[in-house]
Amino acid sequence: MKTSFNFYLIKEHILLVERFNRTLCESLAKVSTNFKQEWDLFILSVLLAYRTLKQNTTKHIPFDLTYGRTATLPISFIMETYPIQPIDKNNFQETLQQRAYTLLSTLERK
Repeated sequence: MKTSFNFYLIKEHILLVERFNRTLCESLAKVSTNFKQEWDLFILSVLLAYRTLKQNTTKHIPFDLTYGRTATLPISFIMETYPIQPIDKNNFQETLQQRAYTLLSTLERK
């Protein structure tokens, strides 16, 4: 029995992973501008912001697709939640950065 790989699909998956890694790195760089040596402290906040933001490609929120429900987080009791609306591809990084900053600043005050 001969096994064959579809290299086109493998390449597509690699490109998707690379695109996500680039988005993650860019977001971490923007959020941790004042804390260059402590960028790893912001990973969970950036991932949370990414996972709870509606994506342009799927028109869905990754958290909703993964768990089948809307994310209810303790932070929603402390601060107003964001309206769910599609985000322009050009403003995605800025929106993700703003959500991470808001989350961090709210948590620091509490």
